[in-house]
Amino acid sequence: MKQAIHRSSLPATTILVLAGLALCHCGVARAQGDSNWPPVTKEEAIRTARALVARQSGAGAGRLGLCYLECSPGLPYAAEWTATFETPDGDNWTVGVDGVSGSITLWQRFPLSHNTDSSTSPSPRVSPEEASAIARRFVEDYPGLLTDTPLRAYDEPPLECQHWYAIGWVHVLDPWSGCIGPVDAGVFVDHQTGEVLGMQIPWRGPLLVPTRPAVNQSQAVRIARWYAPLDPERYGFNRAILRLAVDGHGVQRLTWECCQLPEPGSFMFGVVVDAQSGAPLRLNVPFGATKFAMRKVKLPARASVRLEPGGRPMTTQLAPPVFRADGLWVRAEHLR
Repeated sequence: MKQAIHRSSLPATTILVLAGLALCHCGVARAQGDSNWPPVTKEEAIRTARALVARQSGAGAGRLGLCYLECSPGLPYAAEWTATFETPDGDNWTVGVDGVSGSITLWQRFPLSHNTDSSTSPSPRVSPEEASAIARRFVEDYPGLLTDTPLRAYDEPPLECQHWYAIGWVHVLDPWSGCIGPVDAGVFVDHQTGEVLGMQIPWRGPLLVPTRPAVNQSQAVRIARWYAPLDPERYGFNRAILRLAVDGHGVQRLTWECCQLPEPGSFMFGVVVDAQSGAPLRLNVPFGATKFAMRKVKLPARASVRLEPGGRPMTTQLAPPVFRADGLWVRAEHLR
């Protein structure tokens, strides 16, 4: 490995352990097929989701459609259940449930009246200002949301979608450093009726790492220029966001998201940099084809290790296993 992780550079809450010894005494790391993972079972997630739909709809949850589990390094939750329902009035609902805490992560209603030709998009009857006011009142009245979750409204106006506006807030973890959480808050408002159609609930997991960076914003941008997916001389970095990142194993890391916006309205490109060590962690590039010429960028090599016979390789860009002269080192959070 070109990049080693040293114990002295890590906070006490993310202890490194020597995998060869830890596996002997702590058992193997969990795999996605492990029957003990996640702690919240499918049946429990369905009950939680069903209760949410019944409460919000007032007409009962109706028929269960799908319920599936996601354990992806790209998600802010180590595991997340998604359940869908069709209520007696013909509406469809989607509900997300954190597989570790059992809390609701997202809910959204798709009214029967929205089942129209996808190419048609009716002109809004509700103005963006009215939608923002509706969303703000909804957030203020949402049980327990603002008690321990400081939110700051987006600088941008509401995003107009086919049937609704999306109004967002960032979750401020540390007002001093400006660090924000891995998941923003969002409210979806029907732009024909003004009804609230759903909400993305900000991440409320325990904070396990410091939120004050050792690498400042200017230093992070200088590092990001070396790995920029677009020519940094032509497309500069428009902003750098200090964010708590969480991988699919539940490991946390403070990061700078250095962003390139080649033109107004285009997709965002960028580089994610470790805010403590300055290591480049991953690239942020849009899916599919793009008209912008991307550079061939090679990030530092990452390790992948199989910790359970027949299990999937455990990989993470945030805190990869590290091969050193004294053995294989992995994060303690990976050895649940």
